[in-house]
Amino acid sequence: MASGIQPVHDHPPWGVSMANQPDTPCADCGVLLWSSSTSLPPGERRCQSCRRKFKVEIVCPCCGVAFVRSRRESVYCSLACCGRANAERRYGVHPPTVCTQCGGAYYRVGRRGQFCSRACVSASRRVDRPPKSPKLPEVFPCSDCGVDVIRKSQTHKRCTECARLHNIAKVMALYRVAFESRNVRQAMMWRVKLVEYLRGRDGDRCALCSEVMLFDVPTGPRGHDDGATVDHVVPRSRDGLDDLANLQPAHWRCNRAKGNRGGGEQLRLIG
Repeated sequence: MASGIQPVHDHPPWGVSMANQPDTPCADCGVLLWSSSTSLPPGERRCQSCRRKFKVEIVCPCCGVAFVRSRRESVYCSLACCGRANAERRYGVHPPTVCTQCGGAYYRVGRRGQFCSRACVSASRRVDRPPKSPKLPEVFPCSDCGVDVIRKSQTHKRCTECARLHNIAKVMALYRVAFESRNVRQAMMWRVKLVEYLRGRDGDRCALCSEVMLFDVPTGPRGHDDGATVDHVVPRSRDGLDDLANLQPAHWRCNRAKGNRGGGEQLRLIG
């Protein structure tokens, strides 16, 4: 085919039959439009300019209020009117009903309905609900020392001091289990909590040399010599117990220098 020569089609593309010339007037302005087998009926065809002119003022058929529609298919002024029209179409037309809470008139949707809005429903529930009676503080005896304690929860069984001693006893038991099973990571974790308890009980000074200990540095064979450790007053090698009364905070260097001495042989070490 030579260049510059356009092919001649005997029929429009895609199998759509179109007229040879504009023959259908626009429903709004009267301009002739091309028509085809897929066009709208003659009374509903509009040109492109008239399609854009949809922002006109119309009257809502539900409430009678005039409004400017935002879309061509807009019929009602709001979603409330649209819902009311759909409800009337589905359930039939009902006369206005009086709200039992605020006394305002509203159109009931369906056969049920006593309130005009969710706010009135919530207000009626708050009115019908009986007021809560103030709870008096419940007093119970501590399970360990017998002192009267105000209950704060369902699991509250001990006073503050007994609960602290109970928790540290649990920590001591877990530390003993981890130490005997040679679980170093678990033993180090529970030893940190044990050192915190001994610090709060005995202070920041070493029980052997009376110097200040460092609590924010690692301790042990690869740690700082002034770090805090747990020292047994009577060592385990001399049948010392893992009891809180047999524990005291001490420097790592003091604990290492003390060795297995204890009881009457324990001396205060200096540096």
